[in-house]
Amino acid sequence: MDQRPGYNKIAVGASSIPARAAIRSGNDRSIEEIRTNIEQTRNEITDTVDQLGERLKETVDWRAYVADHPLVAVGGAALLGLFLTRTLMAPKRNTSEELLHNLIRTVRDAFVPKRPGIPITLLTLVGKYALDQFQQYQHEQEQQQQQDEQMAAVQAYQQLLNQQMESQPQTRSRTVGSDF
Repeated sequence: MDQRPGYNKIAVGASSIPARAAIRSGNDRSIEEIRTNIEQTRNEITDTVDQLGERLKETVDWRAYVADHPLVAVGGAALLGLFLTRTLMAPKRNTSEELLHNLIRTVRDAFVPKRPGIPITLLTLVGKYALDQFQQYQHEQEQQQQQDEQMAAVQAYQQLLNQQMESQPQTRSRTVGSDF
């Protein structure tokens, strides 16, 4: 048994003599002192484990991190929001526009020459022109539909005014000097 001055603990592994043999050999420590030392060691280990648990909670606590680094947290949240917004709210393509793009791609892939050159360029230009014309046609159709809707609203308003005018009693105009 290894005893150092000022220490009440038995150094484990420092001696090849078991603890019971050390007690029987006339050591001045009693069984109660050893039990007390074991209980103190157990309490110290429990306290250390509790402290480690608290440190772990502090390490993974996002609230503490946000409190310590508010600008980094706000910047991270903004970047995450931007990413999610761009991913989830991506503009949807018109099905007819997508169909035209697929048609152009299919025709281009069918006529791809063995070496790139003028035919691909011409086909690309023709496809771009057709797409532009189609988009212009769609835009004109939308404008025409809006004008038709406005015209229908004006006609409905005119009919309403005519009905109100017809339902009001007509007053006769009086001439000057007429008798009552």
